[in-house]
Amino acid sequence: MPGVGRADDRTFVTAVQRMNEAILNGWFAVCFGGALVLGVLAALLHLGGPDRRALPWIVAGAVLYLAVVVVTMVVNVPLNNRLAAAGDADRIPDIAAVRSAFEGAWVRWNVVRA
Repeated sequence: MPGVGRADDRTFVTAVQRMNEAILNGWFAVCFGGALVLGVLAALLHLGGPDRRALPWIVAGAVLYLAVVVVTMVVNVPLNNRLAAAGDADRIPDIAAVRSAFEGAWVRWNVVRA
């Protein structure tokens, strides 16, 4: 976002809308959701193992990744959807307001999930 953040309002909105469209695909869904599934599976597989020293770290990783998924679904995705609903950047009457309503909150929560 730092690079896109330097763009003018119209370029910013268009670029972020296009990125959001591009990320909605099966491969991303498999990677994004699969990481959580595999983290939980790894924890379950370590429950009965002879060496459980890694288990707390695996559980911590799965819990933190779950937090990433929750923030994404509760905050970032709705912001992305509102930006998409604003329509074509060339037809938005107050594009600065649309950008302002999106950018600050999205970047803040992206830092939290990172």
